[in-house]
Amino acid sequence: RLTLQTNLFSMTTYNVLFEILIEQICTQVMHKQHPDPDSTVKIQNPQVLKVIAVLLRNSPPCSETMEVHRVFLSDMIKLFNSSRENRRSLLQCSVWQEWMLSLCYFNPQSSDEQKITEMVYAIFRILLYHAIKYEWGGWRVWVDTLAITHSKVTFEIHKQNLSQMFREYEEKGDECCSAGPSSIIRTVSGISKDAEVTEKLHLLEKKEADTSTVDIDNRSMNNSIMKDEGRLPDFEEHSNLETNKEKNKTENTQKTLGLN
Repeated sequence: RLTLQTNLFSMTTYNVLFEILIEQICTQVMHKQHPDPDSTVKIQNPQVLKVIAVLLRNSPPCSETMEVHRVFLSDMIKLFNSSRENRRSLLQCSVWQEWMLSLCYFNPQSSDEQKITEMVYAIFRILLYHAIKYEWGGWRVWVDTLAITHSKVTFEIHKQNLSQMFREYEEKGDECCSAGPSSIIRTVSGISKDAEVTEKLHLLEKKEADTSTVDIDNRSMNNSIMKDEGRLPDFEEHSNLETNKEKNKTENTQKTLGLN
């Protein structure tokens, strides 16, 4: 609902959410940075941390958003350094590493982005040290953090590679358009359309040739089988003739012996 009117995350909105986070409501609306929290301030509604992180991630980049970003990370560092309960309240949240990593810049382009990234790393050091030293089964937090970080970094690298490929594709497309209508049309993969069509035709011709070869082989096999079947009656007829001759010869011999 906070983003229905505008996507800009102002300092005023952040101050209100911070008051809800610690349940210390101020009677006046503050448009500037609120006072630094002391060691007595406790996190009462840790789910608000994720709300603030999502609003910062969806907010358009500008100087005010960068300032809110810096103040939010600074407040978290102070809250976690001053109280063990504050650290435990965040560690009990589900998949907190994902939205925490969304607050940093994997490829910082300015000193401000580099400073914000270092602040996020400092929060991770505080929480992971607490998990190992004070929490039972804290090593699971390390394992989950490594897995989520690996997934997040891999996804960011994949997005950068896709963006680079798309930029190269646009540059090649502009070069082709400037060369004239007869230029080669290229795809995102870098292979020309004509080359793709030629390759497909070559594969189709090869498939048809293989099919015709199989048909010829089948026909040759059928013809040989038919020839063998045709030779079988001839062989049987020849065998019958030889048998009859032997039979007649035997009968003539017996008759001759009978006359004698």
